Amino acid sequence: MHHIIPLDFICLISETGRYLAVASHDNYVDIYNVMNSKRVGTCKGSSSYITHTDWDNQGRLLMLNSGAKEQLFFEAPRGKRHALRNREIESLNWASWTCVLGHTCTGIWPAKSDVTDINAACLSHDKIP
Repeated sequence: MHHIIPLDFICLISETGRYLAVASHDNYVDIYNVMNSKRVGTCKGSSSYITHTDWDNQGRLLMLNSGAKEQLFFEAPRGKRHALRNREIESLNWASWTCVLGHTCTGIWPAKSDVTDINAACLSHDKIP
């Protein structure tokens, strides 16, 4: 691993069981192949620590939130960054939805709140909150 500071990890295995995402306070998410335990990609571009991670059902796309209130998307396995429109985000089938930032979560934030005030969201698979 390339980490040089003490870390708090967020680990999430893809719905397919093929990849493991390991996020930390160093602003990176490493993607590992579960079968051989080798790192196959790194998601770079967050300007702050990672707070939430979610996989799509295909195990191909990661949605991340950061301490800088960023909502970022990366493709597995290499960690290539993608820009998605709100309509695209909503049309994807997500294996989980714990991320708290973005268009789909605007109603959960009270006025004058901090990025740490909401710990997690949860959207059911039938997309009814």
